[in-house]
Amino acid sequence: MKKKSAKVWLSILTVLVVLIVVVLVFWSQIINLMMPADSRPGNIHFAVEKITPQQFDAIAEEVTAKYDLDFAHIKRFKEKGILAYEGPKTCLTCHEEMKIKDPKTGEEKTVKLMDNLTHSTHYQFFTNKHPNVYGFNGELADNFPMGKIDRPCPKPGSFAFTAWASVAVSEPGDTLSEGCRQCHTGGQYQVPLGEIMLAYYTEQKEKDAIDCLICHSAAYDINKKQVVKDKNGLTRWAMDRSMKAAMTVKKTISQTCLRCHRHNFGDDIYRLCRFFFHAKSTESWSYAAAYPPLRL
Repeated sequence: MKKKSAKVWLSILTVLVVLIVVVLVFWSQIINLMMPADSRPGNIHFAVEKITPQQFDAIAEEVTAKYDLDFAHIKRFKEKGILAYEGPKTCLTCHEEMKIKDPKTGEEKTVKLMDNLTHSTHYQFFTNKHPNVYGFNGELADNFPMGKIDRPCPKPGSFAFTAWASVAVSEPGDTLSEGCRQCHTGGQYQVPLGEIMLAYYTEQKEKDAIDCLICHSAAYDINKKQVVKDKNGLTRWAMDRSMKAAMTVKKTISQTCLRCHRHNFGDDIYRLCRFFFHAKSTESWSYAAAYPPLRL
């Protein structure tokens, strides 16, 4: 009887262990399955522009003449024979790791670039440290996730998950693209809602949809940032993944930051209040476009 009881408990324990392992392995997928169908990450197909060596040289000549900047990636791409930009996949070919200074110790350390990015405010919509938020006790409100991912934002006058990628028609009849994804780097159908959940890990399809060039490209065509509808009926923001944008990658400068942080509301950390992308615009709505590049 005791042996039979022991076998039963062993079987139960084995099932529990297997169940825990399965839950841990598929935790992010489980979280996303609990969300509405239109808020789950999807496998998005981004068109890849492939150019010829002759077109590469023509673009290189054009951007070198237009911008007073040193685009080191032109040489690097040419040496490696890169004639197509495939999103983060292309970036991670060389930039898998990065060196940063530890905010606490000041020591330099090496981290995975993608991990660093997906834990940033630009992607997550929240932070665990809030240097400008104090509780009623006069102490910093720290060590818990807080941000616009789960709180109303006065900029769009809504929540991030209801104002991520929308099409608005004005009284004169203009069709405008509006939403938080104008600036935030995630390129999925919805704000990355899973990130605020405990132990969530960013899925590969979420990483593949990240817009690296909005912050790092001098020649990013802001007019390509329009809300589009895929065949599945879901809306998302298109982005500039052209070779011209990829070839003009630089460290962020004032002009690239001003694409989003063009109205500081009393502090440089705050982004623009609200602006639309016109579907028929022939000009860039970027504030940065009104000014020539910095002469570095």
